[in-house]
Amino acid sequence: MIIVSNMSLFVYDVKFIKNNGTDISGGILFLGNENHTFNIMSSEISDSVGNKGGGLYLGNKTISGTEILQVLLSSNHATTFG
Repeated sequence: MIIVSNMSLFVYDVKFIKNNGTDISGGILFLGNENHTFNIMSSEISDSVGNKGGGLYLGNKTISGTEILQVLLSSNHATTFG
């Protein structure tokens, strides 16, 4: 699992598989602000479990401030913010 707070993140060609976050996301938790960017490309996030966002949780980020290209999100489960 990756937790990113107050910085930009670029992920390329990485697999996050079968991660478990007991209180937060099982895969990636991104808590940047409007000055930070989140980019993920050619990667996979699957079979992960978490309370907030099973595989991916972007906090207060909007999709317009985020770039997600050629990413497989599959079979992730969350209690809130699925």
